[in-house]
Amino acid sequence: MTLLEGHQIAFVYRSQVDSDLSGTGSVGRNDYDTNLNWENPASIVLSGYHQISEDVALLWDIGRTFYSEFEETTVVLDGFPIEAELERHWKDVNRYAVGAHYQLNHDVILPAGYAFEESTVETIDRSADLPLDDIQRFTIGAIYSVSQYMDLVLGLEYADLGSPEIEDSGDPLFAIHVHRTLATFRYR
Repeated sequence: MTLLEGHQIAFVYRSQVDSDLSGTGSVGRNDYDTNLNWENPASIVLSGYHQISEDVALLWDIGRTFYSEFEETTVVLDGFPIEAELERHWKDVNRYAVGAHYQLNHDVILPAGYAFEESTVETIDRSADLPLDDIQRFTIGAIYSVSQYMDLVLGLEYADLGSPEIEDSGDPLFAIHVHRTLATFRYR
């Protein structure tokens, strides 16, 4: 929705999607037919775009993901004597992001941004299979307009996935840092 020229606001809702996945799982040297229930939680996002000068635009978004609906994960290995039910105890989390676009010239935009997402679980409920913590992301990139209908997008992201602790040990299990480079081709 355009509020004033150069200023836009948007609202997005994504519904929860429940998936039943199947495939082959291995335990030791044995393979088993495997079933896994997985729930992608619902989320909402409110975002804004503000062209503050001919060359500069500011962007932001605030989001909430309803992870509390993600109560447990059940893993079934056909022929294996146990069924794994992993209790999650996840909580709803917020995400905050800010960014900017700088119009270098007619064909090139230089984007940069920062995002923070709260941890989905308290330390006492954290598990080794999904050791999630607060997440911070820093991004830079370039968008080259090849034509009216095509863009070439290059980006670099540094993600600090935190230093999650597992309650049993009391010591940081590990620190997770991710560097990601991406290239996309967009056709309008």
